Amino acid sequence: MKDKKITQPPMQKIPSEIASLVHHIKLNESGWWEHAIQNLIISIFGTTGNKPLKVEQVCEKLGEKYNITLQNDRIEKQIERLVSQQKAESLKEERYQLTEDLLATFKEAYQNQREIEKTTKKKFKKTVNDFSPRLGAEKVWEDFNKNVLIPIIKEIGAKTYEFIAGDSKLTLTDYSHFQSFLNRFKEDKTNLKKALNFFFSQDDEIVNDFILHQLNSYFFLEATNLDQETIQRVYDLSKSQANLKIFVDTNFLLSILDLHENPSDKSTESLLDLIDEIKNKVRIKFYVLPGTISEFKNLLERNRESLKRMRPSLNQMKASVKEGAFSGVKKKYFLKCLQNNTVLDIDEYFSPYLDNFTVTIRENDLELYNHDFDEYNKRQDVVDDILDQRDYRLRRITGKTKEKREEEKQNNKEKKQEFEQLENKFYLKLRHDCKIWHIVKDFRPNYVDSPKEIENWIITLDFNFLEFDKFKQKIDSQNNVSVCLHPNELVSMLQFWIPRTDKFEKAVLGNFQLPFLFKDFDFESEKVSEDIIASLSRFKNSDDLSYDTVTEILTNNAIRSKIKSSNSVEKNAELIKDEILRKYEQSSKKLNQKTSKNKELEEQISNISQEVKELKKDLNAHLERLFKEKADNQVEILKGRKEKLKNEYNSLDNRIADILDNKRTASKEIKRKSAKWFNKFKFAFINKEDWEQNIRNKFYNAEKLEQLKDERAEVENKLDNIPSVSEKDKIMVLCENQNQEIFNSLSLDEVDFIPEKDAYSLFQKIRNNMKYLGIRDRDYLTDQEIDRITNKFTNYIILDYYCIENYLYHPKNLEELDIENLNIDKYKEELIRQKEEKRDEIVLNLKSTRKGYPELKIPGEIRMDTEDKIIDNIDSNNIETFLKSFSLKDKFDKSYLAEFNLNKNVLASTNWFRTQIEELIS
Repeated sequence: MKDKKITQPPMQKIPSEIASLVHHIKLNESGWWEHAIQNLIISIFGTTGNKPLKVEQVCEKLGEKYNITLQNDRIEKQIERLVSQQKAESLKEERYQLTEDLLATFKEAYQNQREIEKTTKKKFKKTVNDFSPRLGAEKVWEDFNKNVLIPIIKEIGAKTYEFIAGDSKLTLTDYSHFQSFLNRFKEDKTNLKKALNFFFSQDDEIVNDFILHQLNSYFFLEATNLDQETIQRVYDLSKSQANLKIFVDTNFLLSILDLHENPSDKSTESLLDLIDEIKNKVRIKFYVLPGTISEFKNLLERNRESLKRMRPSLNQMKASVKEGAFSGVKKKYFLKCLQNNTVLDIDEYFSPYLDNFTVTIRENDLELYNHDFDEYNKRQDVVDDILDQRDYRLRRITGKTKEKREEEKQNNKEKKQEFEQLENKFYLKLRHDCKIWHIVKDFRPNYVDSPKEIENWIITLDFNFLEFDKFKQKIDSQNNVSVCLHPNELVSMLQFWIPRTDKFEKAVLGNFQLPFLFKDFDFESEKVSEDIIASLSRFKNSDDLSYDTVTEILTNNAIRSKIKSSNSVEKNAELIKDEILRKYEQSSKKLNQKTSKNKELEEQISNISQEVKELKKDLNAHLERLFKEKADNQVEILKGRKEKLKNEYNSLDNRIADILDNKRTASKEIKRKSAKWFNKFKFAFINKEDWEQNIRNKFYNAEKLEQLKDERAEVENKLDNIPSVSEKDKIMVLCENQNQEIFNSLSLDEVDFIPEKDAYSLFQKIRNNMKYLGIRDRDYLTDQEIDRITNKFTNYIILDYYCIENYLYHPKNLEELDIENLNIDKYKEELIRQKEEKRDEIVLNLKSTRKGYPELKIPGEIRMDTEDKIIDNIDSNNIETFLKSFSLKDKFDKSYLAEFNLNKNVLASTNWFRTQIEELIS
């Protein structure tokens, strides 16, 4: 006989732990916490005279003033968002301050908040004195806040909105906190009760604002961390302590061993501190797989040999660090040498990690996972992933499909060498990543959707590896939880297990000076409260979900929401050579042949010339069509935005109309009631305007009406600012000033190339007006940065080479012109020689130059890479590679070509140049 399954009864009342979990999830999902932190950051600047502060100084002051402890990178992210919203400014020496406009707004709002507290307290004390003067109003006020208001808000949370609006079925007298409070004033308990009932029955807007501010303080608590009781309940449900096995990627291993300089090193430090803090709740052990050891040692050996060849002095190290010429392992070595004021012996520096690896990592709480995983080298699914990812990476870097690369490898020895070098490089890197991904994935159950149940993870600082993981998660329906985590994601996930302290709770709930100041903040609080109440109602009286089940579901949702979802869309670039180009190439070759005086041949050449003219006309049409397709895409995007704003405007208009109907109804009601004799009599004793206002408040919210009008005006303004664009309009393409002449030489009738002063001006225009297309020089941007920028701004085109001159003076372009006495091989050697000559000058100024790029200065939107990839481009002797980062405009001495009298318009007339522009647009 089978055992009967025992089920718990459905919940008749929402337990505090579930209510707390619902609040925590909804407040974080809605972005409420980020907005609250921004308010606190604004307050720190506003209350210190807007003194320029560094991120760490802001963190210190948050701790001092509000007992809030947060990692620097989380605060920095919110400050950068304020900068992007033009509410704060980024200054020199990594300092920030508020804009003048926001500072003025803050001061006004801050004063209003002080007035709310002062006025509420004054009204409360007056009411108590009126009903019971012998109690001591100040004492009652302090007791009521501490022992009634705050505990009730903690108990009912978002439902405080119902209490204020009068929609709650419960009153103050229904709460045990209130009864205990009354019992402490037995000498006049009855009158005190009457006083408080009268005080809260007035529907006073200022009093309501005071209570809502306290609710916002409670929201801030719940959004930041759960309380000890809730976390203990979740932990008890887990039946046992959570044990996590974290397999480290090479870059994280370098970070934990303090062997490289990486922007994510701070995240690693935060993670290690957090792991120590929660060791009684979650036991975590870091492991290193054999393949990672090999990759780690190979990387260190390459850096060791490179440093030996360089033999840098302390002064050279100091200059390199200052200019940002190196990063990673080399920069960390330089910093440690400078810290010790001596050149450390390179062999001794690397020896502990190369010769005594196991001992060294165990000192840092890492352990070898020494099993045989050779089978993964031959497993077909692993090999398939390596090859697919290699093809994807190569496609993204070269802009060419696999078939196109194979074709070029057969026809061009230089290309063959370049592609094979890239293929080998990526294969070795991807073999490690794909292999450890499959190993750790196989450690997990076949199906899992709860991150709390997973033991095995990979931790990495490599965003390409994270992107691969998101891709695998997307295509595998049974792989619902990431295998790879960035340290920030793991920190967020583990912070779930840290309860808020009593000290923090008292500091927040007992401090009306928490600056939740702005009206839009109250509006967001109202919206998220509605979501919380709706979620709670779904669980209450549920017949099919027990208390334990609901808690488990909510815990999984809370932890899952901590792991960022940063899916990247694979970008495919299919390069198609048009039939027109083929014909044009054939005709060009015929025209370049030596002409004969033979009449028949002259006639043939005349016919070919005519054919070329026709083909050029077709070719122009083809290029114009590519521009038009890109411009039409922008038109569709603008139409979509306009339609969305129209819908938003109509929705607001309807809501305003409804409130105006209620306003008219209120006026009629006032008129009707005013006519009655007993009300006329009452007006002799009460304020008629207050009486009328109470009636209006029952029918509509005047503040809400004004707020909706403001929102409608804002949407209307956005609509007005959307440019009117038709698909029939001429295509307008902005370009950097001197490039206009070159693009105009393409003779495209349907395209207007408009010069802009510089890249900054160009970017600002295409960013603010999507009817324009824009083409800018590549400058010192990496391939990955270009992908991020053009994905974000779809009307933006960035050259594949450093500048337009790199196309004009490209060896292949000059080769097509068949210039007499110009030896292309010697020309390539000269390019490499001059590049090597200017190499150090470029590298030293690289970091400071890149800081001025407007596209990389948008906080939280476009992530800036390190300079390593650009330096790799410059160090390469492959023409295609180094022309990405070496300028033939101002770094190449063109006196080498002076004897050939090259004209830019002629250089821009070649088939090769036109083909490159087509591929760029397509």
